[in-house]
Amino acid sequence: LGTMEDSVRMMPHGQPAMVISPLHSCGHKSLSSRELFLQFARKKCAVLGLLYVVIFLLSLAYARFQKLWEENFDKKNASMSDYALWVDGLPKELTDEGQLRRWFETEFRKWVPEDQSRSEMHRLHTNGDDEVIQDTPIEVHAVSICYDYFEQRGEVADALWKMMEITEVRMDEAMNIDDTQVAGEGKTLDQFDCELRERVSPYFMDGDKKLKGTGQAYVVFKYQTDKDIIEDVYGRGKRLKHPDGGEELSFSISPVEPPNVQWWYFGLSEPDRRKRMFKFAG
Repeated sequence: LGTMEDSVRMMPHGQPAMVISPLHSCGHKSLSSRELFLQFARKKCAVLGLLYVVIFLLSLAYARFQKLWEENFDKKNASMSDYALWVDGLPKELTDEGQLRRWFETEFRKWVPEDQSRSEMHRLHTNGDDEVIQDTPIEVHAVSICYDYFEQRGEVADALWKMMEITEVRMDEAMNIDDTQVAGEGKTLDQFDCELRERVSPYFMDGDKKLKGTGQAYVVFKYQTDKDIIEDVYGRGKRLKHPDGGEELSFSISPVEPPNVQWWYFGLSEPDRRKRMFKFAG
């Protein structure tokens, strides 16, 4: 240390001084500091470049593995989407889900008029015995319309969240209104329920605020086999039109599970969807 201090003192005034400890010496006495730095940079660049390629290939392999695993899981297990078909081309003014359900069921039974066997595929296990279900024609359980509520999505989301909270409180006896976001307002659950229903009812009643559909809906079947039969018949060339619309309806399997559907997204036009997709990807 004393030697280094003496060397620094002997430096002419105004010249920068750099003190390097022998502990930081890499031992390559034949190479200058610049050559060592460039050598390290080249090796680092090569290693990082190789790692980038390897990690990219591994991510593609992992994505492929996830897809194969999901397909294998879906074959072995029934999910909610296995009971539904996505339909496009409905008149936007049709918002009566009960009427649509009856119409789809009637038309599907024209496609496949025979009773479907329920005894082999569907059994109810009660009290140790198998209760055989009687054979029935194609059964449509419900129709879920994709409403165009993009402009009202904030208000609708807030109302839905509060309704879910009220439903959870009523289902769980250990909970009460103090466990919800409406606690402290001095109202009962029934009062909140009535207020929320009055708040959203104009969207579903005749008037200026009544919501229209997007022309898309989910047709939910009571039995998975019925959905598979209708999908197969449609694939073989059967086509369907609603009497209030001139467009042929298209049917396809549901790409996602119901909890993952962004319902307000259906209110966007196709160009807006593409813009948002590119913006998100960027």
